[in-house]
Amino acid sequence: MKNLRLLTWLDVRRTICRKTNYGTKLPEGVARMDSFSNALEIGLDSDKNIDSVKSTLKEWFGDSYQENQSIIQLDLGNESLSVEFSPGEQLRIKDKYIRPFWDEITYIDANSAIKLPEPYRENPNLLAFYSFNDGVEKTVNLVAYLLALLDKAKQLDNQIKVLVIDAALNTPGLTYWNINETDKSSISYINFLELVHYSPVDEEQTLLFIAQELQNSSKQEGKSTVYFLPAYINDEQLLDIEILPEHIITYPNKGWELGDYIHKLGQAVGADYVLIDLGSGLNKISSPILLDTRFQRFLVTTINEPSVAGTALCLSQMKKVAPKTSNNDKYYDPSVILSMLTPEIIASPAYKEVLQRFQSAYIQSEQQNNSTMLEIAETYLAPELLYIDNWEDASSKLASTSILENAANWANKQVDFNKIILENLDPVVIEKLQVRATRQGRNLLEELKVIVEEALQEETISLESK
Repeated sequence: MKNLRLLTWLDVRRTICRKTNYGTKLPEGVARMDSFSNALEIGLDSDKNIDSVKSTLKEWFGDSYQENQSIIQLDLGNESLSVEFSPGEQLRIKDKYIRPFWDEITYIDANSAIKLPEPYRENPNLLAFYSFNDGVEKTVNLVAYLLALLDKAKQLDNQIKVLVIDAALNTPGLTYWNINETDKSSISYINFLELVHYSPVDEEQTLLFIAQELQNSSKQEGKSTVYFLPAYINDEQLLDIEILPEHIITYPNKGWELGDYIHKLGQAVGADYVLIDLGSGLNKISSPILLDTRFQRFLVTTINEPSVAGTALCLSQMKKVAPKTSNNDKYYDPSVILSMLTPEIIASPAYKEVLQRFQSAYIQSEQQNNSTMLEIAETYLAPELLYIDNWEDASSKLASTSILENAANWANKQVDFNKIILENLDPVVIEKLQVRATRQGRNLLEELKVIVEEALQEETISLESK
């Protein structure tokens, strides 16, 4: 990596973050290294380590660190940053907790052990849709997955509940679609963020209140129910956002609370699935969810270079919080959806290069044979989707597209629909399943999924050997 010029104190901070793995690997005897606009403060456990730390600063900053004056010379004008040592501080006992923000994850090397949040063992299942660029059919893909879930439930004569959240505060497309609906929600995602941060009542009451508000505007789709939490209620709220996702997880030694609150809200309305539109771009609005491996995350992109480069960048950071084993149904690797494709594009050398770039971006060092656990789906250009005005319009235009076909393929694999099979099994079989599941530390549905996957794998091997 090319060293940045030291134009401001922020460049000094970036250098220190990079050299110390975001403060997780400080030099010996150093308790902290904090950069401010007027000084770099270095906390030490004792005076005996000052000389070694000065040598480290010389190694990191070269001639810019002037030991005799105890300053770091900046590269603009004759300005400098004072270096102040503070002996007698206590060394950190616990490891530094890395939060799901780009500006923290970027400084962590791929081999660092980042503590993942506790997995969810009960519904709802969480899905998040993201794109680096706008205009790549991200929101349309979310709607396709919603329609696929509802259609699958209808086929099986089952009923499900789905909560859809427009968390795209910078580009709230779903909310705009919803403006002309008769039964609009009286509560928004902005309200949700404010209430979990500043609620005058306890958490249980807060979530119950939000759930009741959502139920008032719910929609029936056959036997199933859809709840929608818009990004905002009125323009004033959108233009005056005080609490953002980053505020929910700024407390010390925490980092995954936003996902927890969304999961709890889904439970409060009895949802089987929560689908979240994350918006686009690199920001702290999306990163707490995009970096949370408990979510099934779909990155939607075209093969245009800005979109490809941004998606690959996201994947390169997401791999740092990736599940360490492939046989893990508690955490998820991300998926990429390549949109607006044509047969000519797929046949081109550029397309093969894009696929390789995505796979290379997410490959993990411990993986063998250069394999990755990144799934990539393809969807074709459908001109009718270039203009969509509302939910009904989206549903109608998606009907015969590859986007809906891809979503249907995903819906067919969902373990929740195996509940129906489970409910019709012989009680003796269920009892044996329970014993096996308990032994493996799984619930019945998880065990059923494992058995089905093992059977399909054996069938595939058998067919290949013939």
